[in-house]
Amino acid sequence: MQLAAIILLVILTHTAFAGARVGAALFALALGASTFEVGVIGALFAALPMFFSVNAGRAIDRVGVRPPFFVGTALTALGTALAYLWPALPGLYFAAMLAGSGLVVVHIAASNAVGATGAVADRPRNFSLLALGFSASGFLGPLAAGFMIDGFGHARAFLLLAAFPLVAFLALMAFELHGSLERRRTSTSERSALTPRRRRRDSARSARRRPRRSAARACGARRPRRRSG
Repeated sequence: MQLAAIILLVILTHTAFAGARVGAALFALALGASTFEVGVIGALFAALPMFFSVNAGRAIDRVGVRPPFFVGTALTALGTALAYLWPALPGLYFAAMLAGSGLVVVHIAASNAVGATGAVADRPRNFSLLALGFSASGFLGPLAAGFMIDGFGHARAFLLLAAFPLVAFLALMAFELHGSLERRRTSTSERSALTPRRRRRDSARSARRRPRRSAARACGARRPRRRSG
């Protein structure tokens, strides 16, 4: 994947996460939650990643970055949409865990992808651009969440926030579909290019075999037959 595509994917996913983190606290207060419950919701955004981040990094080293990008964007979209589908404190608990887990998976995969993009001398610049992407989305997320809550309410604001990682997920699917179609076209063109070569090769082999067979038949015809008795 190109560096610009990776940074755009990170911006879309982190914007939803940052907006959901602020919106969850405001939504919980609107639902009558105590300050302790609001603190628990904020902590749950980082609860599950605290346990699986190391193993997730090892898994990404084995399988590559594309499957984790799919999983991370899907989890973030599901977590933010869950607060709309289940507008209660338990729903906010699960929404926080899903959105936080999804963002961490995307973050680890993006760091891996940026480290593998370009030459070694370009890595400081690439990681600086990735950090700028996180900073921009960290600014846009809470700002967008505030406007959305004022305009549409808490639950609908989460539904709108879910559109950001959903767009990233659909873009990944389109990119993967385009890549698979290109690979099929390339393989088909290679096969069609190899077909005349194979035909010429087979005809040349058959032409080399014909003199040998005719010579063998001639030798067999010259052999005298043994008389019996």
